[in-house]
Amino acid sequence: MPDFDWDSLTLQEFIQLQAEVARHLRRRFERKLALVFTDVVGSTAYFESKGDIAGKRLIQRHHLLVDDAIRPHDGRVVDTAGDGAFCVFATAELAALALVSLQEKLIEDNLEHAPDERLAVRSGMHWGDALLDDVSVSGDAVNTSARVASAAEGGEIRLTESAFQELSPRLRVSCQPAKAVNGKGMAEPVRTYLLRWYDPKWVPTAIHIEEIDERFDLPSEQCFSMGRLAFHEGKPANAILLRHPDPELTRCISRWHLKCERSIHGLTISPVSQGHTKVDGKPIQRGDVVRVEVGMVVEVGKVLTFRFAGTQESEDLMHTNLDTDIASWALKDPENMSGDD
Repeated sequence: MPDFDWDSLTLQEFIQLQAEVARHLRRRFERKLALVFTDVVGSTAYFESKGDIAGKRLIQRHHLLVDDAIRPHDGRVVDTAGDGAFCVFATAELAALALVSLQEKLIEDNLEHAPDERLAVRSGMHWGDALLDDVSVSGDAVNTSARVASAAEGGEIRLTESAFQELSPRLRVSCQPAKAVNGKGMAEPVRTYLLRWYDPKWVPTAIHIEEIDERFDLPSEQCFSMGRLAFHEGKPANAILLRHPDPELTRCISRWHLKCERSIHGLTISPVSQGHTKVDGKPIQRGDVVRVEVGMVVEVGKVLTFRFAGTQESEDLMHTNLDTDIASWALKDPENMSGDD
């Protein structure tokens, strides 16, 4: 470092020196990077209920899964302080593929553990300028990525606008707009997107309840419930509330009626009560597990009917396939389309 007589420098010389240092700093260390944060959801409560040893095992599972997911995509783990991980990638595309891989690995790993031992991880990604060397990564972009990750729910992959724009068209069509993120140190709210890591063509993303003509998005968590009960012991009881416009008829729906679970094969539902449940007109009992797809219709309590819905793309694809099937059927037997009884 040059030997300066610091006490003799004028204010203007200090400012010029500062600008020169900043210029050389950017030239040597500044890079465009995909910055990723992951975070274990509910880790504090887990430590409190299970103890430090079990809590550390849970965090270690997360770290190992992160490492397995990012290695094939040339990712680098910068830090694993606390219950999360900070990683960087050369491109947003590689980072997104790694985060999708992480969620898939979480599902497979969770299948080997009891429900109260399952991992839920949220993640956030930002594409921007950061200062990088072999040891550390720093800059405002790092803080933005951390803020975006903290705004995500369990199972979500949240992206900033700049990260979204860097993705290939194949991945961009799997994204949907999400709430803007604002926080300490941010000059203005940051627009974000959710990357759907499951196949949106066949895996439902929402339900549409016929009796009230309303659509409700399904949560990203691996396991969630549907039923009439809103709260239990001061906490939300069901991710999706099933309620009829008539309060008396709502009582025909069980407090916890259905369990929904994501797996490597898609989304499944299973009744958790003895209440009436039909899927596409076929009764199912408590303990039965049914894989559901876009378009399937569920009847609960003999009073409420909802349809599993998907993205506009999946809905269009379903109707296209249906029209093709009808046309094929008519060609085989034209008399079927005559309209005669």
